[in-house]
Amino acid sequence: MCLPWNRSCPPATDGTINDLIDGRLVCGAGGGGFLQVILKKGVSREDVHNRLKAVFQDSPVDVWDCELVW
Repeated sequence: MCLPWNRSCPPATDGTINDLIDGRLVCGAGGGGFLQVILKKGVSREDVHNRLKAVFQDSPVDVWDCELVW
């Protein structure tokens, strides 16, 4: 899954979802773009969405599905 990410709203670098993820990678040029994460077993996309909305309320931070292309 991917999350929008920028310096003013860094959802997984501030500890907000650390307990929900096993890995992360900031993607995109110039320090903005998306944060790609790997969820812990048993954690759903909805769990992350709910946490982000609870913490960042009026921010455009949200969750999108994505695929890794090899």
